Amino acid sequence: IFDKLSCSTIRRSAMKTHGSHGPSGLDANEWRRILSNFEQSSTELCKTISKLARMIATETLPNKDLDTYNACRLIPLDKNPGVRPIGVGEVLRRIVGRSILGCLTNDLKLLGQSDQLCLGQKCGIEHGIHALREAFNRDEAEAMLLIDAKNAFNSLNRKLALSNIQVICPSLINALNNSYSSPSRLFVNGKTIWSEEGTTQGDPLAMAMYGLAILPLMKQVTDDNLTQKWYADDGNAVGPLESLAELHRKLRDHGPAFGYSLTKCNLIVKEHTLEKARRLFNSNDIEIVSGHRVLGSTIGSDAACFAFKEQTMREYRQKIEKLSHHAKQSPQNVYHAFTKGIQNKIAFLSRTTPEMAAFLQETELSIAEKLLPALTGKVAHSPDQRMLFSLPLRNGGLNVLLPEDREKDYERSQVVSQCLSEECALNAENKQHKILRAQKKERQEQIMKKIDHLKETMPENQRYAMQLSSEKGASSWLNALPLQKYGFTLTKSEFRDGLALRYGWEPKNTPATCACGEPFTIAHALHCAKGGYTHMRHNEIRDTFANLMQQVCYDVELEPKLQPLEGESFAKKTTTTEDEARLDIRANGLWESRFSRTFFDVKVFNPLASSCPKKIEESYKFHETQKKNKYEPRIINVEKSTFNPLVFATTGGAGPSASKVITRLALKISEKTSEPYADVIGCIRTKVSFALLRSSILCIRGCRSLRRPANEIESSMSAIVEEGRLSPN
Repeated sequence: IFDKLSCSTIRRSAMKTHGSHGPSGLDANEWRRILSNFEQSSTELCKTISKLARMIATETLPNKDLDTYNACRLIPLDKNPGVRPIGVGEVLRRIVGRSILGCLTNDLKLLGQSDQLCLGQKCGIEHGIHALREAFNRDEAEAMLLIDAKNAFNSLNRKLALSNIQVICPSLINALNNSYSSPSRLFVNGKTIWSEEGTTQGDPLAMAMYGLAILPLMKQVTDDNLTQKWYADDGNAVGPLESLAELHRKLRDHGPAFGYSLTKCNLIVKEHTLEKARRLFNSNDIEIVSGHRVLGSTIGSDAACFAFKEQTMREYRQKIEKLSHHAKQSPQNVYHAFTKGIQNKIAFLSRTTPEMAAFLQETELSIAEKLLPALTGKVAHSPDQRMLFSLPLRNGGLNVLLPEDREKDYERSQVVSQCLSEECALNAENKQHKILRAQKKERQEQIMKKIDHLKETMPENQRYAMQLSSEKGASSWLNALPLQKYGFTLTKSEFRDGLALRYGWEPKNTPATCACGEPFTIAHALHCAKGGYTHMRHNEIRDTFANLMQQVCYDVELEPKLQPLEGESFAKKTTTTEDEARLDIRANGLWESRFSRTFFDVKVFNPLASSCPKKIEESYKFHETQKKNKYEPRIINVEKSTFNPLVFATTGGAGPSASKVITRLALKISEKTSEPYADVIGCIRTKVSFALLRSSILCIRGCRSLRRPANEIESSMSAIVEEGRLSPN
């Protein structure tokens, strides 16, 4: 089972681990660095940790050997009221726990099935919501009981839990025994206390341990008259009131032995069962309501559901308006906060809550009237532009969805989650993948209809801009998180200028005349040689690729000088014959053996220039052919090497030859570092995308002339010399 615990598994787990440090002071960022940045040393450390992980997963180790491994910092958080003790364990423990858990994914899904939904089942929460709502809407269902436990994770009976898991999931028991069979030290305010019960917050094994430990209790209280769905300690049951009262009694009686003590629960009742519910549930620890939030959605009466939707959409409108205010100063950060945060939460609501269309229209008003203008810097957008923004990034959009894009979300979610009710967990997942592929195909057809409509209605220049922004790699700068340490942050003007270049708009506050004397246009600015910005753009791409090649190639050299000719001649008259001819990069070992040399020459062109063909494919072919005609015969016949032109558009696209080089580099870096190929090629494209974007913006915004006239500078220097502060020499 644990043969999959390899060096690459540990490194992948480390890359996904985040958070603060344990008692040792080494946080997740430092662990990621030492496990990935030091080549052979990092690889050896990963191998050592993988051996440790296999030992922890397959053997019962002496407690004294794991004392430091299991120690935690204790942080008391205010629950208002009460205190929530958070144990921050060592990052190494998190990395090892995540790696072990990855080997047991299928086992846990099979054990949880469709009842305990915290064990990794695909669409588990959505399934729970749909199943509970369907059961509650049946005529025979009288009420729904929402069960909650007091401080459940910290109160779990460890001894009983480990004893039960020994039988339920033997493959996990060694790892849990090594972490929880003996008390672990917790450090707080210079003192040490001992953790003897519950699970450690932040431990990747904690959720699996709790979900498995509670299975015997769930079995004890199972009733055929009830539909039950649990997520960790949160239980939900629908059925007759008598059965619900019996379930509550059993949990109150049997729960404490497991460390499961009930706190105040909620009972959702139908109007005609209200009096009966009050008779059966007359204790103070039950609150009777007509509707309540369940696993992120709501179940209950029509009025309660309507109030939930109204309140939720009001909250999201307020959040969007708040983001719109901040977008004026930080549009890049707000864009990612919305598309990767709030929009996903709205999508979850639309997938789990019926009849959300009217409420989504309210948020659309805030998005269209406030958020998008603040992000783009344009006061208003036409309906076609709004439709364009709703397209995925790879199709030239901004992935800011329209309400109609979510119309079928609820029905789609029902179809996918229904599989968990009909099949065992693993069979259900296979079936879900087929359904999701079909749904993805359906959504792609809707996207293509939008694209066809936009092509018919948009002006030619905007259609061409949409085509350019749909190229592979052209949207990488928008998709990357704004992480400063990787150079992926943009100022507000850079972000908006990037959108202007993407959609063919005229950037704000540009001069009427270029410093060279020509009328200022975007097309002119991108190729004007004055100021040296075009050379900077070229050198930035050259240096980016040279740095990447240094990771996997040999003898990488910038601007290598070609061998002088000694009587050689070439069939093509366009081939360079200069003795001082140089290319941009030379590297060994990219395509074949470590001694096979390849020369590269960079070309960045402006696809919006009037001299460029109007089909982007023809532009790439034209510029690649120019480079090959100039250098390839000499490289092949004199240098006995291969040649690859690296041709890029200023909009972010890459020519066929450059795309092959990127693919080859990503493959070799992936093999060397054991990182997933998709992650590596995404990172390379993002670096190239930011290099092209920043250099293009510099061509537009850069100062091509000194602000002060030359005669003023000369007079000021003369004054300094005369005053004796600077010698004439």
